Amino acid sequence: MFFGRKAKYETRSNVFVKLLDKKVKEFTVPEGIKEIETKAFSGCSLLKSIVIPAGVECMGERAFAGCVSLDSVDIPLTVTRLGEGVFDNCTSLRSIVIPAGATVIEDELFYGCCSLESIEIPASVTSIGEGAFAGCDSLESIEIPASVTSIGEGAFANCESLETLKIPDSITSIEAEAFYDCSSLRSLTLPDGVTSIGKGAFKACSSLSKLELPASVTSIGGGAFEGCSSLSSLKIPAGVTSIGDLAFLDCSSLTSIEVAENNPKYCSIDGVLFTKDQRILLAFPPGRKGCSIPDGVTDIGDAAFFRCSSLSTLKLPASVTGIGKWAFFDCSSLALLELPANVISIEDFALEDCSQLTLKVHKDSYAEEYAKENEIKYETF
Repeated sequence: MFFGRKAKYETRSNVFVKLLDKKVKEFTVPEGIKEIETKAFSGCSLLKSIVIPAGVECMGERAFAGCVSLDSVDIPLTVTRLGEGVFDNCTSLRSIVIPAGATVIEDELFYGCCSLESIEIPASVTSIGEGAFAGCDSLESIEIPASVTSIGEGAFANCESLETLKIPDSITSIEAEAFYDCSSLRSLTLPDGVTSIGKGAFKACSSLSKLELPASVTSIGGGAFEGCSSLSSLKIPAGVTSIGDLAFLDCSSLTSIEVAENNPKYCSIDGVLFTKDQRILLAFPPGRKGCSIPDGVTDIGDAAFFRCSSLSTLKLPASVTGIGKWAFFDCSSLALLELPANVISIEDFALEDCSQLTLKVHKDSYAEEYAKENEIKYETF
């Protein structure tokens, strides 16, 4: 244990172990230190400024986590490694420059740094970890260098002020919830080479009105665009062979889902998503009030009309035999749904929370029996 001019602290050889005086507002790390150990300053809530000398090479995990008064840090150029969550919840930190020797932005490095307005990422960085900038809701823009080849899950989640972002050509995958709740993000161009868009990747990006998917995309995860309430149209490229459940949930302005003609698995009819053989209706754009479903469709897919709150009336063609799980769940404006006599299967929760619904069914049909058993208002024809 050592006593500095203003505070007690502990070192071990050339390692700074811990600041023992939690009431310190200013501190200078002693010369000769090469490593700041895990949680060395964690919870020093009054610490406002710190001087880190040249020679320090590594900052351990959560070294400054919870230093809520720390508003700026000059990281010396000698630092090559910043551990996971080093500045986790440093809520007063406004700007920072990552030194040129760093190659990785670790998981949760700046998690919850809600005052962070600017950051410089050097060209030496090759990856951005999970939740690295999550909750940095004052960050308006960020430049990701071309050297970065991976962006982790939730890396920019809840960056509510982020308006512009350029994703480098080196990125091939948009991971799950990478841009979740970036509610100020208005437009985004994904580079050629991106092959997958993860689960909830752009969930709750409520200002996103323009997004072009490159031809390289092959998969779209569940809920990928959920809550993108400003998105009015989207075109699915030819190479997409997998679209997850509820990919377009709560896209209240979405009126058209188009599909490239040479896509082998999906097609679009009047802006509605179907399987290529046009037998299964997969997704109805939530911004539409209605549509004409073509003859030949045999099934309404799981969650196909999930929470389509603008839908008011719908007639299913005589060819339909099955209605999937959650198919019309929470269609709060759906007043009339006409079911054909050929329907022989209605899965769980298919018509749940449709508070205005009246079914129009054939007398003595499966649909009439279903309505009786589930106490749904109906009329026969």
